[in-house]
Amino acid sequence: MAQLRGQDTIVDSSLMETSSHGTETFPFALYLDDFSCFKNEGICWHWHDQAQITLITEGDFVCQLGSEKLLMHPGDLVFINSRALHQIYPLQPRRGKLYAFLWRPELLGAPGSDLYENCIVPITASALRCAFYPTSHAMNRRLYSSLMMIVKAAQEKSPFHELHICAQLSRIWLHICEHCSDKALTPDSDSFIAQAREEERVKQAMRYIQENFSQKLSLDSIAQAAMTNRSELCRCFRRVLDLTPGEFVLQYRLERALSMLEDPQLHIAEIAESCGFCSPSHFGSQFAKHLGCTPLQYRKNLLG
Repeated sequence: MAQLRGQDTIVDSSLMETSSHGTETFPFALYLDDFSCFKNEGICWHWHDQAQITLITEGDFVCQLGSEKLLMHPGDLVFINSRALHQIYPLQPRRGKLYAFLWRPELLGAPGSDLYENCIVPITASALRCAFYPTSHAMNRRLYSSLMMIVKAAQEKSPFHELHICAQLSRIWLHICEHCSDKALTPDSDSFIAQAREEERVKQAMRYIQENFSQKLSLDSIAQAAMTNRSELCRCFRRVLDLTPGEFVLQYRLERALSMLEDPQLHIAEIAESCGFCSPSHFGSQFAKHLGCTPLQYRKNLLG
Protein backbone atom coordinates (compact mmCIF):
# COMPACT_ATOMS: atom_id res chain seq x y z
CA MET A 1 0.00 0.00 0.00
CA ALA A 2 1.92 3.02 -1.25
CA GLN A 3 1.33 6.49 0.10
CA LEU A 4 0.33 8.63 -2.88
CA ARG A 5 1.19 12.25 -3.51
CA GLY A 6 -1.84 14.51 -3.67
CA GLN A 7 -2.84 16.19 -6.91
CA ASP A 8 -5.29 18.73 -8.23
CA THR A 9 -8.83 17.40 -8.18
CA ILE A 10 -10.57 16.81 -11.51
CA VAL A 11 -14.34 16.55 -11.58
CA ASP A 12 -16.94 15.66 -14.19
CA SER A 13 -19.98 17.74 -15.10
CA SER A 14 -21.82 16.55 -11.97
CA LEU A 15 -18.86 17.66 -9.76
CA MET A 16 -18.06 14.04 -9.00
CA GLU A 17 -14.32 13.49 -8.67
CA THR A 18 -13.06 11.44 -11.61
CA SER A 19 -10.01 9.94 -9.88
CA SER A 20 -10.25 6.40 -8.59
CA HIS A 21 -8.94 5.82 -5.07
CA GLY A 22 -7.17 2.61 -4.27
CA THR A 23 -7.92 -0.44 -6.38
CA GLU A 24 -11.00 -2.46 -7.23
CA THR A 25 -9.82 -5.20 -4.89
CA PHE A 26 -8.75 -2.85 -2.07
CA PRO A 27 -10.59 0.49 -2.35
CA PHE A 28 -8.50 2.54 0.06
CA ALA A 29 -6.03 5.35 -0.64
CA LEU A 30 -3.83 7.60 1.47
CA TYR A 31 -2.62 10.94 0.09
CA LEU A 32 -0.20 13.52 1.39
CA ASP A 33 -1.32 16.80 -0.17
CA ASP A 34 1.41 19.46 -0.34
CA PHE A 35 -0.30 22.61 -1.57
CA SER A 36 2.96 24.19 -2.71
CA CYS A 37 2.81 21.69 -5.59
CA PHE A 38 -0.82 22.32 -6.56
CA LYS A 39 -1.67 24.24 -9.72
CA ASN A 40 -4.85 25.66 -8.16
CA GLU A 41 -5.08 27.48 -4.84
CA GLY A 42 -7.04 24.66 -3.21
CA ILE A 43 -9.15 21.57 -3.81
CA CYS A 44 -12.25 22.71 -5.69
CA TRP A 45 -15.87 21.77 -5.03
CA HIS A 46 -16.36 18.05 -5.54
CA TRP A 47 -17.92 14.90 -4.10
CA HIS A 48 -17.18 11.19 -4.25
CA ASP A 49 -18.68 7.88 -3.12
CA GLN A 50 -15.78 7.31 -0.74
CA ALA A 51 -15.83 8.32 2.90
CA GLN A 52 -12.91 10.56 3.80
CA ILE A 53 -10.91 11.83 6.74
CA THR A 54 -8.73 14.90 6.33
CA LEU A 55 -5.94 15.50 8.84
CA ILE A 56 -4.07 18.82 8.79
CA THR A 57 -0.30 18.49 9.29
CA GLU A 58 0.98 21.98 8.38
CA GLY A 59 -0.68 25.36 7.93
CA ASP A 60 -4.22 26.60 8.41
CA PHE A 61 -7.11 25.56 6.16
CA VAL A 62 -10.77 26.19 5.52
CA CYS A 63 -12.82 23.07 4.83
CA GLN A 64 -16.24 23.98 3.48
CA LEU A 65 -19.17 21.59 3.32
CA GLY A 66 -22.15 23.39 1.90
CA SER A 67 -22.46 26.67 3.75
CA GLU A 68 -20.57 25.32 6.78
CA LYS A 69 -16.97 26.53 6.98
CA LEU A 70 -14.52 24.78 9.30
CA LEU A 71 -11.32 26.62 10.22
CA MET A 72 -8.71 23.90 10.64
CA HIS A 73 -5.26 24.02 12.22
CA PRO A 74 -2.43 21.45 12.46
CA GLY A 75 -3.66 18.34 14.23
CA ASP A 76 -7.33 19.02 13.50
CA LEU A 77 -9.23 16.36 11.56
CA VAL A 78 -12.63 16.04 9.93
CA PHE A 79 -14.69 13.06 8.78
CA ILE A 80 -16.42 13.79 5.44
CA ASN A 81 -19.33 11.54 4.63
CA SER A 82 -19.80 9.73 1.33
CA ARG A 83 -21.24 11.98 -1.42
CA ALA A 84 -20.91 15.19 0.63
CA LEU A 85 -20.15 18.23 -1.52
CA HIS A 86 -17.01 19.92 -0.19
CA GLN A 87 -13.91 21.96 -0.91
CA ILE A 88 -10.74 22.77 1.05
CA TYR A 89 -8.12 25.47 0.67
CA PRO A 90 -5.20 26.88 2.70
CA LEU A 91 -5.57 30.32 4.27
CA GLN A 92 -2.15 31.22 2.87
CA PRO A 93 -2.08 30.35 -0.84
CA ARG A 94 0.13 27.35 -1.71
CA ARG A 95 1.17 26.82 1.91
CA GLY A 96 0.13 23.83 3.94
CA LYS A 97 -0.01 20.04 4.01
CA LEU A 98 -2.63 17.48 4.92
CA TYR A 99 -3.30 13.77 4.89
CA ALA A 100 -6.40 12.55 3.06
CA PHE A 101 -7.68 9.04 3.82
CA LEU A 102 -10.34 7.78 1.39
CA TRP A 103 -12.13 4.45 1.35
CA ARG A 104 -15.31 2.92 0.02
CA PRO A 105 -17.69 2.14 2.93
CA GLU A 106 -18.25 -1.40 1.66
CA LEU A 107 -14.60 -2.12 2.51
CA LEU A 108 -15.80 -2.45 6.12
CA GLY A 109 -18.78 -4.70 5.41
CA ALA A 110 -20.41 -6.48 2.49
CA PRO A 111 -23.54 -4.77 1.14
CA GLY A 112 -26.61 -6.66 2.30
CA SER A 113 -24.94 -7.97 5.45
CA ASP A 114 -26.22 -7.05 8.92
CA LEU A 115 -22.99 -5.14 9.56
CA TYR A 116 -23.45 -3.05 6.42
CA GLU A 117 -27.17 -2.37 6.90
CA ASN A 118 -26.98 -1.68 10.66
CA CYS A 119 -23.64 0.11 10.92
CA ILE A 120 -22.64 1.54 7.53
CA VAL A 121 -25.91 2.67 5.94
CA PRO A 122 -27.07 4.66 9.00
CA ILE A 123 -24.07 6.94 8.41
CA THR A 124 -23.81 7.05 4.62
CA ALA A 125 -27.57 7.48 4.05
CA SER A 126 -28.00 10.11 6.76
CA ALA A 127 -28.00 13.90 6.60
CA LEU A 128 -24.61 13.91 8.33
CA ARG A 129 -22.15 15.77 6.10
CA CYS A 130 -19.18 15.78 8.43
CA ALA A 131 -17.90 15.34 11.96
CA PHE A 132 -15.22 17.83 13.01
CA TYR A 133 -12.65 16.91 15.66
CA PRO A 134 -10.20 19.72 16.50
CA THR A 135 -7.24 18.94 18.72
CA SER A 136 -9.21 20.11 21.76
CA HIS A 137 -11.91 17.46 21.18
CA ALA A 138 -11.69 14.28 23.26
CA MET A 139 -12.28 12.16 20.14
CA ASN A 140 -9.31 13.65 18.32
CA ARG A 141 -6.70 11.64 20.21
CA ARG A 142 -8.49 8.33 19.58
CA LEU A 143 -8.89 8.92 15.87
CA TYR A 144 -5.41 10.39 15.47
CA SER A 145 -3.86 7.26 16.97
CA SER A 146 -5.68 5.03 14.49
CA LEU A 147 -4.82 7.29 11.56
CA MET A 148 -1.11 7.19 12.40
CA MET A 149 -1.26 3.39 12.52
CA ILE A 150 -2.80 3.46 9.05
CA VAL A 151 -0.04 5.77 7.79
CA LYS A 152 2.61 3.43 9.22
CA ALA A 153 1.02 0.34 7.66
CA ALA A 154 0.59 2.04 4.29
CA GLN A 155 4.14 3.38 4.20
CA GLU A 156 5.89 0.24 5.39
CA LYS A 157 3.58 -2.16 3.57
CA SER A 158 3.96 -4.50 6.50
CA PRO A 159 2.67 -8.09 6.48
CA PHE A 160 -1.13 -8.11 6.55
CA HIS A 161 -1.12 -4.34 6.07
CA GLU A 162 -4.57 -4.47 4.45
CA LEU A 163 -5.97 -6.09 7.58
CA HIS A 164 -4.21 -3.53 9.80
CA ILE A 165 -5.76 -0.72 7.76
CA CYS A 166 -9.25 -2.25 7.81
CA ALA A 167 -9.02 -2.85 11.56
CA GLN A 168 -8.21 0.81 12.21
CA LEU A 169 -10.87 2.05 9.76
CA SER A 170 -13.44 -0.11 11.56
CA ARG A 171 -12.33 1.34 14.87
CA ILE A 172 -12.66 4.87 13.47
CA TRP A 173 -16.11 4.09 12.06
CA LEU A 174 -17.25 2.74 15.42
CA HIS A 175 -16.09 5.91 17.21
CA ILE A 176 -17.98 8.06 14.69
CA CYS A 177 -21.14 5.95 15.05
CA GLU A 178 -20.99 6.18 18.83
CA HIS A 179 -20.22 9.89 18.89
CA CYS A 180 -22.77 11.14 16.37
CA SER A 181 -26.18 11.70 17.91
CA ASP A 182 -29.29 9.81 16.85
CA LYS A 183 -30.65 13.11 15.57
CA ALA A 184 -27.76 13.48 13.15
CA LEU A 185 -28.15 9.92 11.86
CA THR A 186 -31.94 9.92 11.69
CA PRO A 187 -32.79 13.14 9.87
CA ASP A 188 -36.21 14.69 9.80
CA SER A 189 -37.60 13.49 6.48
CA ASP A 190 -38.97 16.86 5.36
CA SER A 191 -35.80 18.82 6.11
CA PHE A 192 -33.61 16.09 4.63
CA ILE A 193 -35.61 16.08 1.40
CA ALA A 194 -35.54 19.89 1.23
CA GLN A 195 -31.78 19.90 1.75
CA ALA A 196 -31.25 17.27 -0.94
CA ARG A 197 -33.45 19.24 -3.35
CA GLU A 198 -31.46 22.43 -2.75
CA GLU A 199 -28.15 20.66 -3.28
CA GLU A 200 -29.40 19.08 -6.50
CA ARG A 201 -30.47 22.48 -7.84
CA VAL A 202 -27.06 23.92 -7.02
CA LYS A 203 -25.32 20.98 -8.69
CA GLN A 204 -27.42 21.46 -11.83
CA ALA A 205 -26.57 25.17 -11.87
CA MET A 206 -22.86 24.48 -11.31
CA ARG A 207 -22.92 21.95 -14.14
CA TYR A 208 -24.47 24.51 -16.47
CA ILE A 209 -21.91 27.15 -15.44
CA GLN A 210 -19.00 24.77 -16.03
CA GLU A 211 -20.30 23.87 -19.48
CA ASN A 212 -20.95 27.50 -20.52
CA PHE A 213 -18.46 29.57 -18.52
CA SER A 214 -16.87 31.01 -21.67
CA GLN A 215 -20.17 32.61 -22.70
CA LYS A 216 -22.18 35.46 -21.23
CA LEU A 217 -24.20 33.99 -18.38
CA SER A 218 -27.36 35.53 -16.99
CA LEU A 219 -29.02 34.71 -13.70
CA ASP A 220 -32.15 33.75 -15.62
CA SER A 221 -30.32 31.23 -17.81
CA ILE A 222 -28.63 29.63 -14.79
CA ALA A 223 -31.94 29.45 -12.92
CA GLN A 224 -33.62 27.88 -15.94
CA ALA A 225 -30.89 25.22 -16.12
CA ALA A 226 -31.53 24.43 -12.45
CA MET A 227 -35.29 24.34 -13.08
CA THR A 228 -36.07 27.10 -10.61
CA ASN A 229 -36.44 30.89 -10.47
CA ARG A 230 -33.88 33.63 -9.82
CA SER A 231 -34.72 34.27 -6.18
CA GLU A 232 -34.85 30.58 -5.25
CA LEU A 233 -31.58 29.96 -7.07
CA CYS A 234 -29.87 32.69 -5.04
CA ARG A 235 -31.30 31.31 -1.80
CA CYS A 236 -30.10 27.79 -2.67
CA PHE A 237 -26.58 28.99 -3.49
CA ARG A 238 -26.40 30.95 -0.27
CA ARG A 239 -27.63 28.04 1.85
CA VAL A 240 -25.56 25.34 0.13
CA LEU A 241 -22.32 27.14 -0.81
CA ASP A 242 -22.51 30.44 1.08
CA LEU A 243 -21.95 32.13 -2.30
CA THR A 244 -24.08 33.94 -4.84
CA PRO A 245 -24.33 32.42 -8.33
CA GLY A 246 -22.27 35.34 -9.64
CA GLU A 247 -19.52 34.73 -7.08
CA PHE A 248 -19.33 31.07 -8.10
CA VAL A 249 -19.17 32.01 -11.81
CA LEU A 250 -16.24 34.34 -11.11
CA GLN A 251 -14.52 31.75 -8.91
CA TYR A 252 -14.80 29.10 -11.61
CA ARG A 253 -13.61 31.42 -14.39
CA LEU A 254 -10.54 32.37 -12.36
CA GLU A 255 -9.78 28.69 -11.69
CA ARG A 256 -9.89 27.95 -15.42
CA ALA A 257 -7.73 30.99 -16.12
CA LEU A 258 -5.08 29.73 -13.71
CA SER A 259 -4.77 26.51 -15.69
CA MET A 260 -4.62 28.34 -19.03
CA LEU A 261 -1.90 30.70 -17.81
CA GLU A 262 0.45 27.71 -17.67
CA ASP A 263 0.53 27.71 -21.47
CA PRO A 264 2.96 30.47 -22.55
CA GLN A 265 1.58 30.33 -26.09
CA LEU A 266 -1.78 31.73 -24.99
CA HIS A 267 -2.10 35.51 -24.89
CA ILE A 268 -3.74 37.14 -21.90
CA ALA A 269 -6.49 38.51 -24.14
CA GLU A 270 -7.21 34.99 -25.45
CA ILE A 271 -7.50 33.65 -21.92
CA ALA A 272 -9.80 36.50 -20.91
CA GLU A 273 -12.13 35.79 -23.81
CA SER A 274 -12.01 32.00 -23.37
CA CYS A 275 -12.92 32.33 -19.69
CA GLY A 276 -15.89 34.59 -20.30
CA PHE A 277 -14.50 37.93 -19.13
CA CYS A 278 -15.91 40.92 -20.99
CA SER A 279 -12.44 42.40 -21.62
CA PRO A 280 -8.76 41.83 -20.81
CA SER A 281 -8.84 44.80 -18.41
CA HIS A 282 -11.81 43.31 -16.54
CA PHE A 283 -10.00 39.99 -16.37
CA GLY A 284 -6.87 41.69 -15.04
CA SER A 285 -8.69 43.70 -12.39
CA GLN A 286 -10.65 40.69 -11.08
CA PHE A 287 -7.54 38.50 -11.13
CA ALA A 288 -5.55 41.07 -9.14
CA LYS A 289 -8.41 41.65 -6.70
CA HIS A 290 -8.77 37.97 -5.83
CA LEU A 291 -5.24 36.62 -6.34
CA GLY A 292 -3.09 39.60 -5.44
CA CYS A 293 -1.20 39.94 -8.73
CA THR A 294 -1.84 40.47 -12.42
CA PRO A 295 -2.22 37.50 -14.79
CA LEU A 296 1.14 38.37 -16.37
CA GLN A 297 2.86 38.49 -12.97
CA TYR A 298 1.31 35.16 -12.06
CA ARG A 299 2.58 33.60 -15.29
CA LYS A 300 6.09 34.96 -14.75
CA ASN A 301 6.21 33.60 -11.20
CA LEU A 302 4.83 30.26 -12.38
CA LEU A 303 7.17 29.78 -15.33
CA GLY A 304 10.18 31.45 -13.73
